[in-house]
Amino acid sequence: MQEKPDDRHVQQGWEDLANAIVLQAAEDYRSAVRRERKYAAKPKDQRFYSHRHHQYGTAADIAERARGEQKYIEKFFTSAWCQTLTTANGALIVQKLREEAHAIYKRKHPHRGKRDGG
Repeated sequence: MQEKPDDRHVQQGWEDLANAIVLQAAEDYRSAVRRERKYAAKPKDQRFYSHRHHQYGTAADIAERARGEQKYIEKFFTSAWCQTLTTANGALIVQKLREEAHAIYKRKHPHRGKRDGG
C-alpha cells in the first residue's frame, strides 16, 4: 500500500512546478533573442525554415516573430499569473534578461555602434 504524500510534499511539488514555468519562460526569452539576432543579421528577403521553431518565412519575418515572442514573454513576467507563480519581481526579471541580452550582444560585437577613428 502506497503512502499518501503529506501536505508539505504536495506544496513542494507545486512550488517546483511554478519555478520550472518561470525558468522555462526565461529560457524561451533567451532563445527568442538569439533567433531575432540570427535572422536580423541575414538578408531580410532571403527565405528560411527554422527547424527548431517550425517557422518558414523571410529572415525579416522570423526576426519579427522572435521580437513578438519576446514581448509576449515580457508581458507574462509582469502579469498577475506570474505573480501567482513566484514572489520574484517580474519587472526586474525582464530588466535582467534585457541586460543579459545586451551584454552578450556587446561581447560578441564589440565594435558595433562605435564611430571609425573616434
